[in-house]
Amino acid sequence: MATKVFRGDSLDVAHLETITIGGTWIAGETVTITINGKDAVHTVVSGSTSISDVVAGLITAITNITPQAGEFSELTWVDADPDITATGNTPGVTHTITTSTDSVSGTINDVETTAATGREHLIAGNVDGGLPAASDVLIFEQSSTNLKYGLTALNGVTYDELRIMASYTGEIGNPMRNPQSPDYFEYRDRRLDSGGATLIVIGAGEGSGSGRIDLNCSDTNVTIRVLKTARSVDDNHAVRITNTGATSNIEISGTSTVDLGIEEDDDCQFSNIDVSGNAQVRIGQNTVFTNLRISGSASVDLSSLDANTDITLIEIKDNATLTIRGDNAITTINQEGTSTVTDFGTGTITAYNRSGQANYTNVGTAAVSGERIMTDATLQKGAGIWNSHGVTVTNGYTLPDATLQEHPNFNPGYDLTVSI
Repeated sequence: MATKVFRGDSLDVAHLETITIGGTWIAGETVTITINGKDAVHTVVSGSTSISDVVAGLITAITNITPQAGEFSELTWVDADPDITATGNTPGVTHTITTSTDSVSGTINDVETTAATGREHLIAGNVDGGLPAASDVLIFEQSSTNLKYGLTALNGVTYDELRIMASYTGEIGNPMRNPQSPDYFEYRDRRLDSGGATLIVIGAGEGSGSGRIDLNCSDTNVTIRVLKTARSVDDNHAVRITNTGATSNIEISGTSTVDLGIEEDDDCQFSNIDVSGNAQVRIGQNTVFTNLRISGSASVDLSSLDANTDITLIEIKDNATLTIRGDNAITTINQEGTSTVTDFGTGTITAYNRSGQANYTNVGTAAVSGERIMTDATLQKGAGIWNSHGVTVTNGYTLPDATLQEHPNFNPGYDLTVSI
């Protein structure tokens, strides 16, 4: 086993694109330069059909679109007749430029003369010993250098472990919107593809941790441990994970903030999700899981999951909180301690068991009875329920070894059956 450490110290090199105009042009033909679906278009006009005219026309089109298109303003465009050169303003930043024309005999050729590279790229030159392979471990530590490019370099690579230590304070991945002026939806890869790593550990050791770690786990069945993160750099949580394999497991603890499959096109699968400490977790609509366990003072927001996603077990205890927003069937909820469950959902909970001073509130989506159905509900002494919009308990509430007076927060609504 070899240990590979991300250094992030390669020299930054600017992107250079060379676009060459040739052939014969006639009035009415168009020529286009495109970045991120945005087009700078020149239409050839009568009396201005030379190659020089077409080059100058394209430069004018680029100048006109730049105030509305940050993708174009990130480059310096030069009329070098018969060429147009586009040089990245920030060395190391990658750009993807395409060209097209409807001309019969006019031509436009596009060549990436120099590819951008540098310290924020996942390349062999930025990693001690090169990129990982076989039983290697890839480590990010003692660095504030961001990783924003070459994020798919590990796709298809089988190695043992990815460790992002708490001493690594750089950002991994890119935001949904690029902050360039004007800003735009990012078209570059946004998440680090973790490849075939079967263990991912985030936030171990001393340090404040990273405020952005975006991971795509390549459908790998992986064990993930998130121990610590910094405050998120944006409105999302600091760690964002997607595309895990069906038997993956994740443990989230400390003061970590984590999003699981939170964006609309994300896809996450887990056998077990364990959340503890003071961690804050959001579980998105396209996340599928079997068991969810919450303890300590952790907080979990369970989004409106896919309607076909059924949950086997939710266990919540101590002073933890859970918000349920989906209408999914849940086989068992076990609630203990002083934990709090706020339920906006519908669907069936087969077995609901509560003890201690735990509290459950059903707030539903309309003030009618029967939005959430519990087949069996067992409340140990002192446990409370606040059923403000009605829970239908098919077999009635069971209050073993306790009277109603020993359940001071018991307000189950109306039309109920209680077995004592």
